[in-house]
Amino acid sequence: MSAVRRARRIRASRKPSGYAGLIALVALAVLAFAMTGSALAAGNGPSASASAKKGQAGLNSKQKKQVETIAKKFATAGPQGPVGPAGPQGPAGAKGDKGDTGSPGAKGATGKKGATGAAGSKGSTGSQGIQGLKGSTGPKGSTGLQGPKGATGSKGSTGAKGATGATGKGGLTGPAGPTGAKGPTGAAGAKGLTGAVGPTGAPGGSTGAAGATGATGTGGCVICTGVWEVHAEEGVAEGAVPARAAISYLTTIEPAPVIAYILPEGTSGVAIDPSTGNLVVSLDQTAIEARCGTGTLAAPSAESGNVCVWVQAEEDIKFAEIEQLFLPPNHADLWESPSPTTGVMIPFSLEEQSIVAFPDSTGGYALGSWAVNTQ
Repeated sequence: MSAVRRARRIRASRKPSGYAGLIALVALAVLAFAMTGSALAAGNGPSASASAKKGQAGLNSKQKKQVETIAKKFATAGPQGPVGPAGPQGPAGAKGDKGDTGSPGAKGATGKKGATGAAGSKGSTGSQGIQGLKGSTGPKGSTGLQGPKGATGSKGSTGAKGATGATGKGGLTGPAGPTGAKGPTGAAGAKGLTGAVGPTGAPGGSTGAAGATGATGTGGCVICTGVWEVHAEEGVAEGAVPARAAISYLTTIEPAPVIAYILPEGTSGVAIDPSTGNLVVSLDQTAIEARCGTGTLAAPSAESGNVCVWVQAEEDIKFAEIEQLFLPPNHADLWESPSPTTGVMIPFSLEEQSIVAFPDSTGGYALGSWAVNTQ
């Protein structure tokens, strides 16, 4: 399409009026002239191009801008023309920048429960947490079943002897014990006094019948037995006050029997010569049986040549001169008897509780049984 025809079409579509329309027509005419000149120059060949260049044919850039400015100022929009046919699709444009993140969508509906996954491997043990506060005490549980009896523990060592307690009130009298075995026949009593002379009988009386013969006497005991007891009152410190238990045979035994003194547990003791006060030997169970046979505290006995003395109790008292008997020359004066063939003396001394806390002895006692063989 030629420049003249384009100018005519533009002029017909805009229909300018008045002064503004005249100016627009002038601008369009100038533009059309310039474009026509350029086209003619191009159509005349190389010589025409050279001539156009030489004469500077057409509008320069400044003039173009002035024409466009005038046209824009006085141009009015005409009615919209018909839509042209769609052009061919252009090439794909370059990828645009990433758009802004959209706002979160609404929460979707809960999906169905998935299948249980395989068990994971055991995790490592975590560090111990801090100890929580102590909870309140729970209710008392029911009593459990009794456990089996434990093994018997070893015997503990003997504790120190405690101080003597105050004397308790007298207990009730216990039931009578069983009747003991019949004791040996005692020695014959002294002859009684002669009775007063009876009245004289009538003369010529008959002679009375002879009386029956009396039983033969026993002649004394072979193994004589008895009991003994000794008390020691409160005395000076260190147990220096002795007390003696006397045992009399009521007959003479020669040679003098040896004293076998048996301690309360019944398995040990000492043998002492009452003529000299010397220790003969220490006694064990076998030696006691050799001197006292099967005798016991309740049924004392003795073999020939021995007087066996059993101890039932020694309360705050001890047999005297223990140290002298067991240290050289193994002699104790208090064990010497004034008449060893007719009896013996068993000496005792008070046992101190504590010299510092108890400066005076409190007194004590001992008792037991004895037996002597007279043959």
